[in-house]
Amino acid sequence: TCFDIMMAGHPIDNPDEPPESLESFTGSWAHGFDGAPRETWLGYAADGEPVCCALVILPDRENTATARCFPFVLPTRRREGFGTALLEHCTERARLAGRTRMSSYARDGSPGAAFAAAMGARGGIDMVMRAMDVDASLPGRLVPLRAAALPYADGYDLVSWVGVTPEKDLDQVAGLHAVLADAPQDEGVEPMLWDADRIRHIDQVLIQEGVQIYTVAARDATT
Repeated sequence: TCFDIMMAGHPIDNPDEPPESLESFTGSWAHGFDGAPRETWLGYAADGEPVCCALVILPDRENTATARCFPFVLPTRRREGFGTALLEHCTERARLAGRTRMSSYARDGSPGAAFAAAMGARGGIDMVMRAMDVDASLPGRLVPLRAAALPYADGYDLVSWVGVTPEKDLDQVAGLHAVLADAPQDEGVEPMLWDADRIRHIDQVLIQEGVQIYTVAARDATT
């Protein structure tokens, strides 16, 4: 039911983005990539119709003062107060968990962004999503890109695997994720902590969702 509510709003809330599968949605809402505790809430109208839902994530390794809330309301039942009631409920759950900050995200110009602003939320660092068209022209577009990159590839070779990360590579993969800690963060936001167990967990979640993982890494061939 939560998946149906989210997907009903997808063409409005996230136009031009591919829809999420039920398997991916289930994995994200039930387990999540970071393994943090989470709560799912489903809201009904007085007539018994399920009209809204929310996922509340309570990080337990970093950002432990923050709760993340992702609310969804059926497009046909918006502007009836359900979103506000849902947000108030999520806020109370965050307070009960000892959290003093709540975050979420919404696409610029979307109904979710307008709702967040109306509720007093402040915008953070923008995220940019890019898509590559996989069509008949792709091979031709890749040729000049490859030629431009080759001069910088001396001294490196490529390693790859399909599925879960090999045990021998877990620590190095975790280390590569950890270097992202120096990326800009919103005020008060701590970077994720990475180790082999977190990489294992993410791999297993993706596998359980039916995702086929293809990994390619560049390696210093001189070491």
